[in-house]
Amino acid sequence: MEASSNYIGIFKLSNISGKTSGVRPANNDPDTEGHSSDIDDNDEEEGGPGTPILHLRKVFHAGGVNRIRAMSQNPHICASWADTGYFQVWDLSAHLNALAESTATVSNGAIAASNQAPLVKFKHEDEGYALDWSPLVPGRLVSGHCKNFIHLWEPTAGATWNVDSNPFVWHKARA
Repeated sequence: MEASSNYIGIFKLSNISGKTSGVRPANNDPDTEGHSSDIDDNDEEEGGPGTPILHLRKVFHAGGVNRIRAMSQNPHICASWADTGYFQVWDLSAHLNALAESTATVSNGAIAASNQAPLVKFKHEDEGYALDWSPLVPGRLVSGHCKNFIHLWEPTAGATWNVDSNPFVWHKARA
């Protein structure tokens, strides 16, 4: 995949209608047999009232996304790992709000990716394998990369983070 086509996709599915469960009662009138269900099927095929609509917002991402996590206390704040070793933290609230207010139809992928800058962009020595937010301390997270280091990220004022200069290192269990 080209680097320019890497993005975080934020999706909304609207106009969803449930299907009824169970067996439909038989219609004994030969003149109207299947008529009602044919109309419903045509509405769905032609983009009528029963057709689900997929909305998409794209945010350019430096590298392929291999991990993404939302903060449980503030779900619009997300952290992502890239296959390039970049670790990024995002505020996706503008995109979530735009999707919440959107009434547009499907874009079929033609929408351009936003060039929004991440809140933080940090280069690790290698690609990452682990990423998680603390369920107890808002903003605290850890990231682990393939060189066996785990970094603790502590939130500071102004939506920034301090990365511990002494990462945790892996250990081997004794046999």
